[in-house]
Amino acid sequence: MNRLLTDFLKLAKGKENPRLETVNLVEIIEELLGLIRKKFNDQGIKVHTRYQTEVAWVCADKDHLVQVFLNIALNSLQAMEDGGDFYLRLFGKGNVWQIEIEDTGKGIPESQIQWIFNPLFSTKTEGTGMGLAIAHEIITRYNGRIWASSTEQKGTTLFIQLPKGRKGDSA
Repeated sequence: MNRLLTDFLKLAKGKENPRLETVNLVEIIEELLGLIRKKFNDQGIKVHTRYQTEVAWVCADKDHLVQVFLNIALNSLQAMEDGGDFYLRLFGKGNVWQIEIEDTGKGIPESQIQWIFNPLFSTKTEGTGMGLAIAHEIITRYNGRIWASSTEQKGTTLFIQLPKGRKGDSA
């Protein structure tokens, strides 16, 4: 209950003093994957990455973006208890960077996909329903978009778009 309330407060208030800076999405994603790669390996999940570029600048608080990618990766881990594939793609699309995070897990029923970004909604019996709500709030705060598509028993893909930045842009 304490964790649920803490997550809810984070969502409601946001970070007190976000540290906006120009950060490289590729570095953030690779750092996070390095931290949780053992967990993927332990569950028999193969990680596949494909980046269109080595440098993808955005103006954001690095900790916020780590939270977004961590929340999504943890959902994928829980959806693929018996192994599978985790795909992470990043590419430029006009004036935004698009990140696609796909898993071959259980998938989300079509009737529930529209609700997954709502606070306290969860498709898992032990979920708090805060992970994707927080991710949605963070991405929206940085003028981005996040949405999902899913097929039951085949997996889920989350799509994130964030405005492109340039090294040295002032936050």
